[in-house]
Amino acid sequence: MEMRSRTLAFCMLLLIGLLLALPVLAQEPPATEIPLTPIIALDELMVDSFSNFSSRLVPYSQVTDEVLRSARNRLRPFCAQAPVCLPVAYESAANASTWLQPDSLVIGYSDASGQAYAYPLQIMLFHGLVNDVIGDEPILVVYSMYTNHASVYSRRSDGQILEFGNSGIYYSSIPLMYDLQTESQWLQLNGQQLVGSVPGQQLELLPFVVMPWLDWQAIHPNTVSLARRANYVDYRNNPAANYRTSVNLGRFAFPVTRTVQADRQLRYADQVYVVTVGDETAVFPVNALADGITPVRIGDTDVLLLRQTVGGEPVLASHLPLLEDGTPVMLVYDEVAVEWWDRETGTVFEITGQAISGQFSGQRIVSVPATSMYWFAALAAYPNLTLYSEITAP
Repeated sequence: MEMRSRTLAFCMLLLIGLLLALPVLAQEPPATEIPLTPIIALDELMVDSFSNFSSRLVPYSQVTDEVLRSARNRLRPFCAQAPVCLPVAYESAANASTWLQPDSLVIGYSDASGQAYAYPLQIMLFHGLVNDVIGDEPILVVYSMYTNHASVYSRRSDGQILEFGNSGIYYSSIPLMYDLQTESQWLQLNGQQLVGSVPGQQLELLPFVVMPWLDWQAIHPNTVSLARRANYVDYRNNPAANYRTSVNLGRFAFPVTRTVQADRQLRYADQVYVVTVGDETAVFPVNALADGITPVRIGDTDVLLLRQTVGGEPVLASHLPLLEDGTPVMLVYDEVAVEWWDRETGTVFEITGQAISGQFSGQRIVSVPATSMYWFAALAAYPNLTLYSEITAP
């Protein structure tokens, strides 16, 4: 009971600064009545009711519709659905650089034409989700300080284009999001529908990278950046500054599973890199990956893990050893120039897989979508994962 009380108190203190700064949300329109089927026990999902300490967390199986609705979108997302969301707006790199520091981390995404977009974590901390259409692709950009996890998903699902909001529901301290079309609940960490009309369905993870703002601009001079909301919050604040230390001490914002509590393979908040190929999910401690190239085999597939340390931060990407037209490449790392080049042609590649000079200039290596997160979150979200604590070439 004492540990539970400390956890709840910590959760309240962690969120209070955010919540007091946010405007009162207009009433969400009524949902379509769709039967929802879970793939996990509903008692494992906790709803943050934002009430007093003793009854703040309510199991999903016991929650009322009123509490469920009041928990939604306390972190207000970006999407086209008013009044649920805020509208998406972008600004030039020059304007963004007036407030972003060179080492500020951004989620970088580029469309098929090469137009680049940056989503600063300093904004994502206060909103969690961005729904947009980039090129012809409806995308969902997500970030959570509770798991230190970012992803970019396609919003195409089962013949629909979905829009997502923050649900205020947590599974093992991992946020869930809900879609406004079917009211289904999705695990933010891996895009899996946990409760809904098609439980087990998975959103497609798209290639992206998390890197410092200055370096993203160097690779993509034409980039634009997600713009701040004027007079909303002070985006320079970082409510997650000390959260990693608390997690490593076992002080989670929300309850975690017994499997997580009992695990001693890694520290709870060790950052891991999660790569899924087919039915295989491989997890690599980020600190075990050296700068350069780490070739691994996941199932029957050879994958190249690329790492570059920039401003003390690891930047990660994963690729197949071939171009998008099927031409094989043999990558070699130049640690002085911090470049990857093809041994046969001398073509130079950026960590994102883009060829910037040489015979294949303008082409790309096939990306393998992957993401990083705290170890406890990977353990909870991927029950059949394989942990590669020691990495050797295949």
